Amino acid sequence: MKHTGIITYLIISLSFFAISCKKNYTTADLFTNVNELMDEHPDSALSILDSARYDKSAWSEAEQMQYELLHAKAQNRAYVDFTTDSIMLEVAAYYDAHGTANEQMEAHYLLGCAYRDLKESPMALSCYLDATEKADTLSKDCDYGTLMRIWGQIANEYDRQGMPYKELEAFMRYKFFALKNDDSISYAIGVERMCNAYSLLGDTATIISQTIQASKLFETLGRYSQSKYALSTLLPIYINREEIEMAESIMTSFEETDYFDSNGDIISGKEFYYGVKAKYYEKTSNLDSADYYYRKLLRYGYEYKAYQGLLSIYSKRKLTDSICKYSILKEKAFDSEFSDLHTQAMFNADGMFSYARNQRTALEKKIEAERILTRSIVLGVSALILIVIGLILFLRYKKRKSKELEQISVQFHQKECEYNKAIEDFTLMESDFEAYKAKKSEEIKQLKESKEYASAIYERAYRCEELSSLCNNEVIKRILQNEKINHNHHSEISDEQWEQVYALFEKKVPQLYNNYITRLQLSERERRTLILTCLGINTKSIGVLLNMTVSNVSNIKASINQKLFSDSSAKSLYDNLINL
Repeated sequence: MKHTGIITYLIISLSFFAISCKKNYTTADLFTNVNELMDEHPDSALSILDSARYDKSAWSEAEQMQYELLHAKAQNRAYVDFTTDSIMLEVAAYYDAHGTANEQMEAHYLLGCAYRDLKESPMALSCYLDATEKADTLSKDCDYGTLMRIWGQIANEYDRQGMPYKELEAFMRYKFFALKNDDSISYAIGVERMCNAYSLLGDTATIISQTIQASKLFETLGRYSQSKYALSTLLPIYINREEIEMAESIMTSFEETDYFDSNGDIISGKEFYYGVKAKYYEKTSNLDSADYYYRKLLRYGYEYKAYQGLLSIYSKRKLTDSICKYSILKEKAFDSEFSDLHTQAMFNADGMFSYARNQRTALEKKIEAERILTRSIVLGVSALILIVIGLILFLRYKKRKSKELEQISVQFHQKECEYNKAIEDFTLMESDFEAYKAKKSEEIKQLKESKEYASAIYERAYRCEELSSLCNNEVIKRILQNEKINHNHHSEISDEQWEQVYALFEKKVPQLYNNYITRLQLSERERRTLILTCLGINTKSIGVLLNMTVSNVSNIKASINQKLFSDSSAKSLYDNLINL
């Protein structure tokens, strides 16, 4: 497997070297090769990007931003600390305006990593949370791998700030996105790392169950050393409980893994294990072995734990000089460790202060930007209103002038016509007085007919309005607003209501009531149909009100029309009533 990885790396490196030598070498070739190297050899990807930086000035803005994003990604993967946030601020701003959801998410994630390396924990956490909001989790192209890593970093920040519940919540999301990314190993790591939060909460039972679950997951995935390492984290619990057989079994199994070299020394970074082993020997009264491992722990900088253990051993041996010696050394180590913790607390406090200052500055800029925007909008709207008002006034002025000109023109043509007519009448009167009289007589007749027609139109409109106004009367409104009627359910009008309707018609339209509605030849049902027709109610609604079918109503209307107006049509009844 190792040989295959080396060969793959050499092939990719050589192909990149060949591409870079071509004259038609493109940034697409560079970025493709860097992406292929990124996961397995991020340090090599970083070297390639560094060597290509001299070409950057000739690239487009999009290419430059993609380069910086890939460079930051390789730098983060290769564990090279960021020393400034300025480049990533520019990259994040660019991708917010031009990038995809995945690019925006990664840009804000790497900006958070920059703040992490700059010891500005609150700013880092804020950027990580911004990154999660940029992700489009509903898209099939969502980069769940990056989203998983972001939640892992968020969990780390909550751990640094001593917020176990938030840390657990972050790890739950980490595990969720690990499953979405089909990454079973990361899921198992998430299960294991949740124990940090449970440790802060003092939940020993959950720590044990979570660790055993993680160990079984690693074992299922064929990661036996990692499985045994996970179980080794339970050693302090079993040792403190004096469950020595369980502790011994785990230690023996763990020390057979590749975490240890042929000399029995653990790999770099895991030396704290010597303190666990020393505690085991102390609990089993093997003080010489415990002394050996506490001193071995001391060589790797764990002074407070080492001196605390040595003090415990020499207290059991009752060696006064050594007790005094290691008491003093323990106090000095404690002071040193406390100083480191104090320094870290100062860093955290400074980070919180910087975060608060940055937030305050951002808020002030936001308020100022909103104020400028509001002022611009007000000025723009005011200018627009003034333009609209000016335009309206101008159009009104033009319309008024046009109307005045039109009126003058009409008056001129009218006077001209009157003048020409007067000349024509005068000429006709002089030449043939009888013809003039006949002409005037015809004009009078036409004017009379026009007047009678206009009068008939007016009377019809008046009667329509008069009958329509009856619908606004409370008596009629109560009938027409019946809930059953609105849903086309039959609901007859009561006799009392009909008496009120008759009284209303007699008072408001006496001529219609006395001359037509009370005609002896009309039946009660015809009379009621006639009244509803007068109110302008359609045939269907009349059927609902009188509990009849539409065809029955039409037949009754035709019958009424025949009796009153000698017209056999049902449709013309209303017009005949209006044209009385």
